[in-house]
Amino acid sequence: MRIVVFGASGFLGRAVVADLLAADHDVFEATDQVTGHRVDLLDVVQIETFLCRTQPEVVVTCAGVVKNSGSANQNTIFTTNLLEAVLRSLLVLHRVVVCGSAAEYGVIAAANLPVDEDTPCNAQSAYGMSKLQETNAALQFARKSRLPVTIARIFNPIGPGMQSKFLIPGLIAQVKAVKAGTRSSIEVSRLDSQRDYIDVRDVARALRLLAEGNPAHQVYNIGSGTATSNSELIDMVIAASDFVTIPSVIETVAEPEALIAIQADVSRMRTEFNWQPEHQLIETVKEIVHAQH
Repeated sequence: MRIVVFGASGFLGRAVVADLLAADHDVFEATDQVTGHRVDLLDVVQIETFLCRTQPEVVVTCAGVVKNSGSANQNTIFTTNLLEAVLRSLLVLHRVVVCGSAAEYGVIAAANLPVDEDTPCNAQSAYGMSKLQETNAALQFARKSRLPVTIARIFNPIGPGMQSKFLIPGLIAQVKAVKAGTRSSIEVSRLDSQRDYIDVRDVARALRLLAEGNPAHQVYNIGSGTATSNSELIDMVIAASDFVTIPSVIETVAEPEALIAIQADVSRMRTEFNWQPEHQLIETVKEIVHAQH
C-alpha cells in the first residue's frame, strides 16, 4: 500500500515508518520534497498539495503536541485540518489512522480497570482533554463525511530514543548521577503510582494492522495490558544499570494520585487482529538504559 505518515520524525512516527517499510509498504513521510521541511498541519492547502502529489491509500498521523499545556489544543486543529485536506484532495482512502491517548480516559472508577474502549472518558489534564477533543472531532468528521477513520488509543509507549522529559529516561539519568557520585538519592513522585507501558515497536505493529485491515470498531486500545508501578520501574532501571548498591529513593508527593487509566484492556485488538505485545517491559527498559550510556 501507499501510506503517508504525518509526524514521521517523532518517537512514535519513526517506529511506524520502520515497521511499514519492513512490511514492504510504500511509505511517504510528510515532508516537502523541495525544502525538506515537515508539511505544516496548520496549513490545509499545504497538506492537500502533499496528498495530491503522493496519492496515498492510507494516512497515519502520529503528529501532535505532547505537552500538558494550552499548546496541546493544536492537536484538534492538526487532525481537523488533515481530514479537511483529505476531503479536498478527493482521495478515496482505505483507512485514516489517528493516534489517540490513554489520557482521554482520565480519572476513572476502580471497577473500570482494566479500561476498555467503552469506558466513559473523563479527561482531566490539558493534554488529555486535547486528545479527547481531537478524537471526538475526528469521529464526528468521519460520520459526516464517511471517511474510514480509526482511533488508536495508545497508552505509554517507550523505547530507545524517547524524549528525556519522560519518567524512564529521567530515572536512568538519576541512577547514572548516583553512580557518578553527583547525587545521593533517586526522587520520584510516588512509588505506588502505576502506568501501562508498551514498547513503541509493538505500538507501531498495531497501527500497521489497523492501517492494513478493515477494523470493525472506531476505537482500539493499544497497551500492554499490565499496570507497572514506579517502584517496579526503578528496580528494573537499577538492575539494568549494573548498580550493586541500591540507592535510597525519596517520594516527592505525599498524597496518592487519583486513579486513572493505569491498565488497558486490549482484548479488542487481540481478538480482531490476533495482536499482542511481543516485547517484555524489562527488556525494553534494558535497551533504553544501554542507549543512554
